[in-house]
Amino acid sequence: GEMVQRAAETGQSLGLKKSYGMDISSGANEAAREELDGLGMSERAEIVEGSILNEEDLKGLADRISGVGIDLRNVVATINFILHDVGYKAAKEFLRNYAEIFGDAPLIVTETMKMSPEVLRAHPNYQAMSFQFMHTASGQELFTEPEILALFVRCGFNILAREVHCYFQ
Repeated sequence: GEMVQRAAETGQSLGLKKSYGMDISSGANEAAREELDGLGMSERAEIVEGSILNEEDLKGLADRISGVGIDLRNVVATINFILHDVGYKAAKEFLRNYAEIFGDAPLIVTETMKMSPEVLRAHPNYQAMSFQFMHTASGQELFTEPEILALFVRCGFNILAREVHCYFQ
């Protein structure tokens, strides 16, 4: 909800018609709707219940967006820190479904990368090592940078820009 709120706040000056958020949690969605209503943003922001991993939910979102007169070619989507949570197979399915449903609409992805043992040893940062350990222990699949870049290419995406916020070399 906070991301949708921020998009709606700043997007107006950029000509953004409407912001949409999708989450599988009805509780999180209800809290986000209440927050947006309280800020008077319900006309510019909408929360949709569903899963990005469900093709029908993605199609429903696309239909909802098209239904208010927004051309899907003018959509910019973002997902944050989710691909490693769902794993390689589900991430691949989502990316392929997104490409099929939304066409050439840009997708901005924020993701956490797996660091090589060499990098971890060269930079003995307790937080990085424990962060990586906890992700592995919980069954999440952190991607290395080459793995995620290859995944995007295999799913038909052109990588237009990359920004690394913290990178050890």
